[in-house]
Amino acid sequence: MLLPIISFYVFKNIFKNMNNTFKKMYLILFSIIVLKFIFDVYFIYIQNLDTELILSHMFTNIRFSTTYYFLDSIRIYNYFDYFSFIYYVAVVLSLHNITNNIMLKRSLLLIVISGIVVLNPNSRLFIYGVYLIPALYLFYVTTRLRLETYFYLFMTASISITFLIGFVDFNLSDISLSTRNNHAYNYFSDFNFVNIVLPFDNQYRMKTTGSFHNELLEIFSFFGVVIIYYYYLVMKIYSEINKKYKLVSFLLMFIIVIGALVQINISNPYIGIMLGMILAVLSLDSENMEQKYAKQ
Repeated sequence: MLLPIISFYVFKNIFKNMNNTFKKMYLILFSIIVLKFIFDVYFIYIQNLDTELILSHMFTNIRFSTTYYFLDSIRIYNYFDYFSFIYYVAVVLSLHNITNNIMLKRSLLLIVISGIVVLNPNSRLFIYGVYLIPALYLFYVTTRLRLETYFYLFMTASISITFLIGFVDFNLSDISLSTRNNHAYNYFSDFNFVNIVLPFDNQYRMKTTGSFHNELLEIFSFFGVVIIYYYYLVMKIYSEINKKYKLVSFLLMFIIVIGALVQINISNPYIGIMLGMILAVLSLDSENMEQKYAKQ
């Protein structure tokens, strides 16, 4: 839960004396994704290592990604759920570069690779997220609101939908979505006035061993109204960045806040740490520029 906030301030302190942090971060991300892509193609079509992922009909369902991380002895434990966040981040940062006429060839290549390989892990949140980016970009350039306003807008949508599925029993054919909706519905079915102060003293919360797969409800069911202050702190780290990175913050905000409806996002170590680091880099670039202009 606190990982993105802790990560933000830790990396901000680590990187505070570095220059060109955004470019360095992007080049590292570019290298990781391109090298993994090359190794995966080798594993699948030359060595045939990932046998459970190789398709019997190559031309009907082509794969370019495996669960391996450069070596066949290293597997990505969160490959099928959270790992695809790196591809969403890659497309977002590349779009920023393209709109600012920076590293165009690398950015276009990374968008193409990320757009292809994000399909293989079958993480629907990040697949839809990547392919919604053009529509989100049009929405962004049309509205040009403050980052805080976007945060409140996305949060209002997520909270409203959580309440809707909490009080209306939708019959969905999709098993995954049905399970998530049932968690919210069953939690609010057992909800009483005591749970406003002690949200964890809820019969369904106490008998549920796993997560609710809804980050807003998950945090509220343990910490109650403290969630308001928590998301205020999260909003602050989204908004304390250089204005030139506003698009990046907007797109990261969308996938994290709206994505909270279907899975645990920033409470997951992988996403939480990476998000905090990225936002720290964006905020440090802002401070470095201000210091540079102050000396002139």
